[in-house]
Amino acid sequence: MKITGDNNSEKTTLEDDAAIYAKRDERPASERFKDLKGSEKWQFFKDYALAKIIAGVAILALLISLLYSMFGPKPETLMYLAIINNPFDLERIDRITADLTEEFVTDPKKEEIRVDSDFYFATNEYNARMKFMTMTAGKTIDAVIFPASEFSNYFEAEAFAPLEELLGTDRLEGLEEYRVFNEGKTYALDVTAYMNNLLGGELPVKYYVACISNSKHRDLFERLVNYIYE
Repeated sequence: MKITGDNNSEKTTLEDDAAIYAKRDERPASERFKDLKGSEKWQFFKDYALAKIIAGVAILALLISLLYSMFGPKPETLMYLAIINNPFDLERIDRITADLTEEFVTDPKKEEIRVDSDFYFATNEYNARMKFMTMTAGKTIDAVIFPASEFSNYFEAEAFAPLEELLGTDRLEGLEEYRVFNEGKTYALDVTAYMNNLLGGELPVKYYVACISNSKHRDLFERLVNYIYE
């Protein structure tokens, strides 16, 4: 009796084994690429080079972005407004920043407005006052909104510029009901109505706005006043 096997199956098995144990081409990728033709080269490029190039470009872009953010040119701060004992939530602070940006900034890539509400004298008095005094001495802060109870402290320290020098007599006469006098000059304006309107309620204390005497942007204070009293 003659026994016969499945020749096709054996042939397939042998071919599979041959494929598995076939000698791998150990040549450098550059040499293998030279031997390819037409579409083979594009396939080789996609399989071996494209992913590496994309990853390399992404890493390079990230590195450039990081270096630019660290060492690239920074926008000029046109107005640095500090708020002492801020009564607003972050949404309203963002609204003030957006409104002032629209009022002052012509090129957001080169200019910015800063509204700093991190001066809580009521809860963190020592650190908040030290920060405020340091930034004022360093000519960082241009204007400040503050509770009326703080006026005498900073007036005595000569922290505020007389508004007659910044706004002029005619402009101040139009703000007569808001003027805060001391020694015959105007050193602040009452902004309680503005604060109440923005808050949507009534604050228990009055708030004033003043220009810091050594501000680098004293000439822009009038535009801040126009925004508040528009």
